[in-house]
Amino acid sequence: PITYNGSQYLNSYETSHKNYIILNDSDNLYLDFKFNDETLLENNLISNKFIVEKNINRPKIKNEVEYPLKNTKAENMKYLEFSGLIDYDENIKTQASNLANGESDVFIIASKTAKWIREDINYNLSTVTLNPNQKSSDVFESKSGVCKEITNLYVSMMRSVGIPARVVSGYAYTNSEEVAAYVGSNWGGHAWAEVLINDTWVPFDLTYNQYGYVDATHLVLEKSATSQNNGV
Repeated sequence: PITYNGSQYLNSYETSHKNYIILNDSDNLYLDFKFNDETLLENNLISNKFIVEKNINRPKIKNEVEYPLKNTKAENMKYLEFSGLIDYDENIKTQASNLANGESDVFIIASKTAKWIREDINYNLSTVTLNPNQKSSDVFESKSGVCKEITNLYVSMMRSVGIPARVVSGYAYTNSEEVAAYVGSNWGGHAWAEVLINDTWVPFDLTYNQYGYVDATHLVLEKSATSQNNGV
């Protein structure tokens, strides 16, 4: 976890390995470790302890952002592209367009889309063991997925109507006994989305039913235009 102004602060960390370098660039999400003996790489165990301060961040959108968007800055064009697990088909495009039809406010479209997915797609933990990496189009068809897969579909639907969106990966606390039993803890890997509204990245967590904010238990590890092919 790294520092994000206004919502998350990495106060301190400890590591079991002495030869390490932390990259100070606020845009870099990784710790670099260096070993004196490369033969130790396969057997060397590193443990880290982080103390993170987190609070609820409710981004403020001062003005209505008119839809359709007139232009998107060059640095944000990657948040409109489709690749890997965040794919695109006519079913996604049609449903997203239907939800956006007649609306002139980007936040309302983002909220309507989140609400539709939450009501139409079932959170199903069994997909973790069967296939934790469904593409957006597969989730749309199967009507079932876990947090990352549901987030992928949401990002695809936003992008299909020209609204930049990205995936946030990290950890979150859950009261779900089913999830806690599977993960082995009330803390587990989690994914949610952020939508770009008037140059502000606004969080939408469909699993937690939090639109326009996420609670303080959401710890950010990565924000990306793509979705990683893993089991989280």
